[in-house]
Amino acid sequence: MRDKLPGLNGLRAIAASFVLFGHVYQIAGDFGDTSVATFFKNHDLLGINMVNLFFVISGFIITHVMFVEQKKTGTVSLRNFYFKRILRIWPLYFGILILVLIADHYTGLYTNYPSINGKGLFLLCFFIMNFAFVYPGYNISVLPHYWSLSIEEQFYIFWPPFFKFLKDKRKLYFPIAVILGIIGGRALVVILFRLHPDPFLTNLLELLSISKFGSISMGVIAAWLIHHDHSILRFLYLKWVQILSWMVLAGTILFNYKIPYIHFEVTAFFYAIIVVNVTTNTRNIFMPENRFFDTTGKISYGLYMYHWPLIPIIAGAFRQIGIWDFSVKYHQLPLLICSYTFAFGLAWLSYKYFESVFLKMRPGHTNQKG
Repeated sequence: MRDKLPGLNGLRAIAASFVLFGHVYQIAGDFGDTSVATFFKNHDLLGINMVNLFFVISGFIITHVMFVEQKKTGTVSLRNFYFKRILRIWPLYFGILILVLIADHYTGLYTNYPSINGKGLFLLCFFIMNFAFVYPGYNISVLPHYWSLSIEEQFYIFWPPFFKFLKDKRKLYFPIAVILGIIGGRALVVILFRLHPDPFLTNLLELLSISKFGSISMGVIAAWLIHHDHSILRFLYLKWVQILSWMVLAGTILFNYKIPYIHFEVTAFFYAIIVVNVTTNTRNIFMPENRFFDTTGKISYGLYMYHWPLIPIIAGAFRQIGIWDFSVKYHQLPLLICSYTFAFGLAWLSYKYFESVFLKMRPGHTNQKG
């Protein structure tokens, strides 16, 4: 099994680009464009579906890296893992948070959104935005996309220790148990709610729905299968299986369907098949690799983190200089182009001159990021 994995930057580029696309129309709706607001309402799962793809990729890469380390050294350094994780995630995470706090309180850039309050800051700083239902009245301004980082950081608190100490197939049993536990928990909550309707159960179901531990676990399973050269890979490499998986991915981009209660686990299953094929199958039907995909994938974390705070600024500027109506006339295509261009440029600069400073501090840092 090779240390470097092809194709993943391309998948991250696809995910980040479509997340931005969806949020452009969501934010334009916040600024009063009713036509695109309706469009977003009819495609509101696009962003979360693409974040779900990110989760699968993340679980796969993190587990792959730990397998490689364990093979080389006989163990996994938890200290190094968490140190590298902090250096990768926290500088940009808290840097943007600080910038938004300053803009919130000292400028009028985000007047369309309530300023971050104490409860919101608490959720953001401690990576627990998925528990927001416990704290009614929180405001997080232009950082709603931070929820996904909460999910990832929570999962990676306990997965590396389990990986280190679990042997052989037990490494596989753990993610399977997580998936079954999440789905079983939802089913139990639904049954209890039907027997005794209670707002707490509604909130609990929301918590189990937003906590995409099952999707990350699909990536974990994919990495386990590859590192054990499991016979099931021969099936996953079949051409018709690949075609079906890419069709599912395309369907989650083009259509707004949702499978009740198990949508994200089911789609993550097919995303994981795509990940397996682009990274290890020499006969894969599509390889998302070229200069654009590679560059966009490398800066995808910054592209994801910057785009939400940036788009309202661009939309406000459109209003100030008098081209908002023009953008509305052309279904916000000008806003989309400007937002992607500026977000891409900012993410590139951030990666080259800010994030890379911290990446170089990581023990044995590589180009594959989780």
